[in-house]
Amino acid sequence: MVSLTLQQKNILQHLLNTDSPVAMAELAARLNLTPRQVNYRLKPVKIWLAERDAALQSTPGVGITVQCAPGHRQGLLNELVSQADFELVLTAGQRQQLVALSLLTAAEPIILNELQRITAVSRSTLFKDLDSIEAWTQHFELQLIRKPNYGILLDGAELTRRQALAALLWGDVPFEKPLMAMAHGAGLTYALAGNRSPKIVAQTQKFVTELDTPTAFEWVAFAEDQLGGRYTDDAVLHLALSLAVQAQRVNAGHHVSVDSTTISWLKKKNMWPVAESVSQTMWPHLSPHWPEAEIATVTMLLLAGLRNHQWPGGLDIEPTLTEMITELMGEV
Repeated sequence: MVSLTLQQKNILQHLLNTDSPVAMAELAARLNLTPRQVNYRLKPVKIWLAERDAALQSTPGVGITVQCAPGHRQGLLNELVSQADFELVLTAGQRQQLVALSLLTAAEPIILNELQRITAVSRSTLFKDLDSIEAWTQHFELQLIRKPNYGILLDGAELTRRQALAALLWGDVPFEKPLMAMAHGAGLTYALAGNRSPKIVAQTQKFVTELDTPTAFEWVAFAEDQLGGRYTDDAVLHLALSLAVQAQRVNAGHHVSVDSTTISWLKKKNMWPVAESVSQTMWPHLSPHWPEAEIATVTMLLLAGLRNHQWPGGLDIEPTLTEMITELMGEV
């Protein structure tokens, strides 16, 4: 029995959900692919349908359609979306995103055999994935350590780890089309949600669920009320994601280090009391000992969202402060 990749599954779902032919260009546009990419992915789809007494018909100048007996279409669609009958085959880019997330969130080294088990690929394939991940994480000054009888570990400062996590979840990655994205009203969305295999897919779903981005939007709204202004739509999305990552890392016992000079400088800014209030909302269980380094991080995140925007009163930030924030955010 042939297995389908996620993109092949999406192609077939689109075709099964309509009785009329769909033009190749239209199908490609819906899936954010080129017509050539769609055509290349149709061969396994044809085999999958043939194994179930259906056929894929392509008529030049008309389009592509699924031919099957009356009433059989819904049965095919049900089988396609059923986890018991559908085996998700990850592309290299999808797998690399998931492995990178596993390494960024791991509290201890991951044994290669465990990575093989949760990804369901060979050692040689994993080595290639790790090479790609290593090239990306070097931009965040994170070192990928690979040692026999030790495992695989990303080593580096907590600040840069959070930066890499936020970039990965935001979709700023070189590993093919991003699997995750932030959206107003939905929070962090995950393209593979609902799939249970390979195991790394379900593990990522658990992490995305635990990353409470809907509540993070409330923290941003609270900060806006305190500041008497509004962030831009994109700034709200990025700030909510960054705060959600920070909250998750702190709750997992991972704290940042911020030098005393930077903390002293930030305490003189009008944003510091707002950041204190937001921090108290984020971590009520830490009362009354909220870590100053984490408050400083919240302050920098809130200040970063003010760049290039005009806010009321003393919250307008001068060019010198903007440059300092940019430099500081390179570490956050």
